[in-house]
Amino acid sequence: MTTREEYTAKYDELYGFLVDALVSTFEVATEIHHESVLSDDLGLEPLEWFDLSDMVAEKYGIVFEKEDLTRFDWDLPTVDEFVRMVLVKLNLEPPIDYDALSKVAVIIEEVMGIESSEVTSHKELKGDLEIDSMSLVEIASKCEDEFQVTISDTELFGFTHVRDLVTCVSSQKLTPVAV
Repeated sequence: MTTREEYTAKYDELYGFLVDALVSTFEVATEIHHESVLSDDLGLEPLEWFDLSDMVAEKYGIVFEKEDLTRFDWDLPTVDEFVRMVLVKLNLEPPIDYDALSKVAVIIEEVMGIESSEVTSHKELKGDLEIDSMSLVEIASKCEDEFQVTISDTELFGFTHVRDLVTCVSSQKLTPVAV
């Protein structure tokens, strides 16, 4: 398991590499923030996006699949979302925040009537907990209120396990607002 310090250090390293690449290679003159959308806010064109992906893949020894690159055509990722995708490809997961897990479990109990003690990080949202799309949206809304975070539809419907939701709400607390 990755420690919070290891995860944060690798996040910061990747973020720094991306900012350097965006400024030096792609001549992005706009101030770059974690929440900056690569295409809309920073002006990256599709071919530049592929070049940036190739640079990251080469530096970190990872492979972007076709669906990864397609996702960025449709979902308009932020710098933060791109960094987190690379961290997943490097098999680095943020450590589980047990305080956040217990709060998410209580929210799931409120919405679904499942005892919070039955909600563990490895439970599947749809399979084990039988959470349908409408209930998942309600759970996400309550999590956004509880944690003062934003959960995009792309993130929400990509979650498979309770851990994914917990990681989303707790990792946003790790991310500085701007650099």
